[in-house]
Amino acid sequence: MTTRQRWLSMLIVALAFALRVWALDYKPAHSDEGVNGSFIDSMRTDGCYHYQPDNYHGPLHFYVLFAFQQLFGRSLWTLRMPTVLISTASVALLFAFRRFLPFRALAIAALAMALSPAMIFYARYAIHESWLPFFTMLACLGGIGCARRRSRCDVWAFGLGLTGMVLTKETYALHWFAAAFALGGVWLLEQFAPQSARRTRADRPDAASLFLPKQNMDAEPDPEIAVAAQAGWRDMLRIGAVCAGIVVAFYSGFGMDWNRVKGLWKTWEQMFHKGVATGANTEDGHHKEMFYFAKLLLDYEWPALAGLAASLFIVLPARSRALRFFALFGVASFAAYSLIPYKTPWCMLAVLPPLFIVTGWMADRLCNHAGGTAVSVLMSLLLAQPTLDAWRLNFGAPGRTRINPTNDNRRYAYVQTTWDINKLLVPLRELESRDKMNHYLRGHIFGESSPLSWQLGDWPNVFFFGDDKSPENYDADFLLLPEDRVAEVEAQLHGIYFKESYLPRDYGTQSWLYLSYERFGPVIANRIPELHPRVRVEEVEDAR
Repeated sequence: MTTRQRWLSMLIVALAFALRVWALDYKPAHSDEGVNGSFIDSMRTDGCYHYQPDNYHGPLHFYVLFAFQQLFGRSLWTLRMPTVLISTASVALLFAFRRFLPFRALAIAALAMALSPAMIFYARYAIHESWLPFFTMLACLGGIGCARRRSRCDVWAFGLGLTGMVLTKETYALHWFAAAFALGGVWLLEQFAPQSARRTRADRPDAASLFLPKQNMDAEPDPEIAVAAQAGWRDMLRIGAVCAGIVVAFYSGFGMDWNRVKGLWKTWEQMFHKGVATGANTEDGHHKEMFYFAKLLLDYEWPALAGLAASLFIVLPARSRALRFFALFGVASFAAYSLIPYKTPWCMLAVLPPLFIVTGWMADRLCNHAGGTAVSVLMSLLLAQPTLDAWRLNFGAPGRTRINPTNDNRRYAYVQTTWDINKLLVPLRELESRDKMNHYLRGHIFGESSPLSWQLGDWPNVFFFGDDKSPENYDADFLLLPEDRVAEVEAQLHGIYFKESYLPRDYGTQSWLYLSYERFGPVIANRIPELHPRVRVEEVEDAR
């Protein structure tokens, strides 16, 4: 890598990090983030994460979040920083493929990934999915490297990539099937390629040399270096044993719950039921049309859409195996997710990198024919809308743009918490900053608890009540309750309260927030309390 290339790669990675970390706590916490936060809170008392097959996510993310929270404290920055770092690492990892593809193609792919609305949005969101693109590409890097010379580093990359996929999310199986399809497709294309486009065995002493850039494909490998670099069977068995041990360690709670290891195969029945089953007791509310992901690409990810369209055309001419693999791998992964009825937008993340690589390769080829200036203009146009949408989606002001972090018509901003959560959290933080004793205010939260169950999980006097639960004394410093419990609760209140509407999510049930005038009066100026004290009929009769 030249000095210029090194600086360019660092600038792209720095841009990716800046877009992911800036104003990281701007977007309200999602309910899934609250659930994940509650899991890591329970790990403090349980000693480990008890893997749940019906949770459909591996244990790695929980242990990373637990370590970050123990080291850096409880905050949205802490909860979201691991996904920021791993998403940035995914962009950096693309440059490791320069052994197999031109640097310019990888730089364009990395830039598209750095500016991708999906990659940015879900990196700023403490859920598992940002880990999957990293480990998927790490496995691809190691796998292609193993085919080239099978060095120990390549075998480690391949093994740890597969291990990370298993530890992240059960959808790793889709990518394994897609990779197998891609490898089979590469083999078939070589078998049936025109004779003029095929190399004889004598012309290619190392079959995997096709992974090298075109200018290096005819280079003879140094036999001594190749032998020294190759990993033997003992090395491969040792690495495989270590990777299997890592999987068992995480799933068993590091030996504290061996019974959970069964979840590695028990989860598949439930995954299949979740993915395709309909009717009662299923999640068919998440089932969507087959072209759901194609529409997301059309809305947001133009560079990936270009790569998807081009993949079907570039595999037929004689190409390097690496390029053919990524083209087929991207198409197969996209098709697998599209065919399954259960669809959520964050599943898109692991599909995007191969498509970006194909787009980068196309741009690199065009530069050789049309010149760098023309291609730069073309790529600027291709990246313009995704860049603008990425900014609006992650940093748009509420109510001022058609796209913002809590509402983009449920495309990427899916079941997001609304800005109404700040009606409670902002005055609470203000009171706590004025007097640390306000950390012990009493709060009653009825109905849906996430993400407040984690955000207020360290407030000792905040209590959560399900649909059929109620406190002995309803009065508290603040209350949050759904519409259907307003009459019940207000009949039991004696204090003076500010009352305002509260919508947990755009499609959610209308709720109401009550803030005690005595406690919150100093931070809520120029407003008359809406709920005044009342005396119950029973007390009046007793007084008589």
